[in-house]
Amino acid sequence: MRIGIDIRPIVSKGTGVGSYTLNLIKNIGAIDYKNSYILFSNSFKDRVSLDSLNLPSNFKSKDFKVPNQILRTLWNYLYYPPMEAFTGDVDIFHSPHSIPIPVRKAKLIVTIHDLFFLKHPDIVDWDVRKDHKRLTNAYLSKVRKIITVSNNSKKDILELLDVNPDIITVIYEGVDNIFRVINDRASLDNIRKKYKLPQEFILFIGTVSPRKNPNGIIEAISILRKRGLRDIFLIMVGPKGWRADETFRLISENNLDESVKHLGYVPYEDMPYIYNISRLLVYPSLYEGFGLPPLEAMACGIPVISSNISSMPEILGDSALLIDPYNTYEIADSIEKLLFN
Repeated sequence: MRIGIDIRPIVSKGTGVGSYTLNLIKNIGAIDYKNSYILFSNSFKDRVSLDSLNLPSNFKSKDFKVPNQILRTLWNYLYYPPMEAFTGDVDIFHSPHSIPIPVRKAKLIVTIHDLFFLKHPDIVDWDVRKDHKRLTNAYLSKVRKIITVSNNSKKDILELLDVNPDIITVIYEGVDNIFRVINDRASLDNIRKKYKLPQEFILFIGTVSPRKNPNGIIEAISILRKRGLRDIFLIMVGPKGWRADETFRLISENNLDESVKHLGYVPYEDMPYIYNISRLLVYPSLYEGFGLPPLEAMACGIPVISSNISSMPEILGDSALLIDPYNTYEIADSIEKLLFN
């Protein structure tokens, strides 16, 4: 069987869908030497490097130096060209994100991680809202199977989209085994020096955008400093997203420039060390289809504060301190509790 996979999300460094796609092909490559896999990517300037994955010979890369904006416009408005024009004929094509690519004959499988753009359109970039809503509905009639990552996301799909529940399968995400408790003090100290990290800090992982609720953490840090916790530090890991300027303005307005440090993108292989030297992870997201960072933190032995809405209670159960992400005082109280209890 010939199976095509869209691996373009891997180019988007530090995103959940990129990690999902990377680990999907890495783990399929470890168990399937029989089927043929064609990995599609395109970008004018960014290349997808798969060298470190040591994929077997039944995996072939089809990388095209074509600007993504051109293909996106063609696919969005003309539904052309079909994916087979790039990969050749395939029996199955898997799109690991909610906007599938048009196909000619292939059976189309799509992973819908969440429907945040439909649930909370008020805090989503207009381009994302416009394209995702129109294209998801346009393509769903052609999709043979929908994979989603939680029962909460399945519930949202059935509530917001016109799909047959029989084609939806829930497959929980897994945590990469590089996330573990690390006792190598020299390696941990090297990471601390590399990123100039304080001796103790709390951690935020995610794109700096309204969905991830970084402003809620900033306000909670300000509350804690007013309570006398002057030595509290927050390290933020993740790219700047839509309306990130509002978050950095809030940092300055609360005189937290010395207490909050934004690292931006951190290479994947460094993340287990960042987790290990942090005191705790704060993840007050306003909506998640799954949410890997809390599980990665737990795998590294780090306590977690997370939201009590969307998929978080389903995924985390009683293994995290769940809070109302809209209540900054509750976030502050939870941080203080975990720091001293």
